[in-house]
Amino acid sequence: MSIGEVLAGARDQAGLSIAQVSEQTRIRQGIIQGIEADDYAVCGGDFYVRGHIRSIAQAVGTDPEPLIEEYDQDFSDTGPISATGIEELVARSRPPQRPRLNPAVLIAAAVVVVLGIGGYLLATGLGRGRGPAPAAAPNSLAGHGSGSASPAAAQASRAVVVRLTSPHGTSVVFTTLSGQYLSRSYAAAGTAVTYTLHRAVHIKLSDPAGVRLTVDGKNPLPAHPVPGPVTLSLGPGRPVTVASPAAAAPAPSPSPTSSVQNLQPVNATAFGAFGHPGDNPQNAQLAIDGRPRTGWHSDWYTTPRFGNLYPGTGLLLDMGHQVTVDRVRVRLGPVPGAHFQIRVGSARDLAGLPVVARSAGPGGVIRLPLASPAHGRYVMVWFTQLPRDAAGTFQVSVFNVVVRGQG
Repeated sequence: MSIGEVLAGARDQAGLSIAQVSEQTRIRQGIIQGIEADDYAVCGGDFYVRGHIRSIAQAVGTDPEPLIEEYDQDFSDTGPISATGIEELVARSRPPQRPRLNPAVLIAAAVVVVLGIGGYLLATGLGRGRGPAPAAAPNSLAGHGSGSASPAAAQASRAVVVRLTSPHGTSVVFTTLSGQYLSRSYAAAGTAVTYTLHRAVHIKLSDPAGVRLTVDGKNPLPAHPVPGPVTLSLGPGRPVTVASPAAAAPAPSPSPTSSVQNLQPVNATAFGAFGHPGDNPQNAQLAIDGRPRTGWHSDWYTTPRFGNLYPGTGLLLDMGHQVTVDRVRVRLGPVPGAHFQIRVGSARDLAGLPVVARSAGPGGVIRLPLASPAHGRYVMVWFTQLPRDAAGTFQVSVFNVVVRGQG
C-alpha cells in the first residue's frame, strides 16, 4: 500500500472524516486529500511533507516513522542549501588547530627566518634601496587564459561542498578548494542565491550547463555549454549569484492536468537482446510494486558485460498509453558498477526506444532528470554493464523504478 492508502485506511478505521482530521492537525483539507492521493505537489517541499505525514498519522492512530522513511526513499529530492547552515560550512573550511610548539623551538625557528630574510634581501638587492617587484595580477577564471592556485595549496586546505537545489530541480554543487568565507542573501526564495566572497576562493562548478552564474553582473561561463566541470578562481569582495534557468522568471502555477507526478506503469516485463525473453521474467513486476525490499534480479554472468553473450538486459515498463516523461528514479543494490540507459518511445524494441538518460556506475537510489521531456508509451531500463555480486560473479538488482511526468 502507498503512503496515501495507509493514511486513508487508518482514517476510515478510526471513523474520522477529512474535515475532522483537518480540525485536529490544522492542515488544510485540500492538502490532506492530496496526500491521501499520493500527490505532494501542494505541500510546499519535503520538510512540510514529512511534518504533514507525521501529524496526520498521529491523528488517525498509525505509526508515522515507516511512512516518512518510505517517502524519503521514493519521493524526497536533495534538500535546499539552507539544510546546512553557512556557519557550519565555514567552520569545516578552517584548517585544524596546530599543537603548540616548544618555546625553544620557536626561538630557533625565528632566528632561521631572520637569517633567511636577510640573505634574500642581500641577494635580490632589496636591501640596497631597490623597490619591490610589481604585484602579480589577481587570479581570474581558470580555463579562460589565466592561472589559479597551485595543487599543493589546494590540497593543503580542507574542502567544503555547498549544494543548492532549486524548486525546478536544477542541482548546483560547489566544491571550494581554498579558505572560504561567504555571506549569502536570497534574491528570490529558493531559486537564486547571491554569495559575497570575503577571501579569494577557487570554486569547482560540476554542472555548468544547468545553471545561470553571474559574477559582477557578467556570466563568466563558456558561451557554449561544456559537459565537464568548470573551475573558477575569484578574488575577495566579488558577489556571485547562482540561479537555475527557470529562476529568471517566476514559474507559472502548475495546473492539475500539467503538474509533474508519479506515473504508474501498467506492467513490467524482462527484456533481452536477439529475441532473448530477458532475465528472470517472473520477477519483473517486483520492480514497480512500490516496495523497497522486493525487486527484480538479472541472471548472473561471468563478466560485467554478460560473458560476451548479450549486449545488454533490462526491464520494459508499459505505461498503458502515451505519456510525457520528465525524470526517472531507479533504486539499485548498494554495490556500484551498474551502467544503464533510460529509453523512452512507442515501440517494444531497442530501435524504437531512443536513449534519453544514462547512469554510469553508482549504486543505491539514482535520480535521472531528462534534458528535455520524452514522449512515448514504453520506458526501458537497459543495462549495458553489471556490478560484481558477493559470489564474485556479475548481477544487478532493481528494487524500484519510479517514472515521473505527465500523462
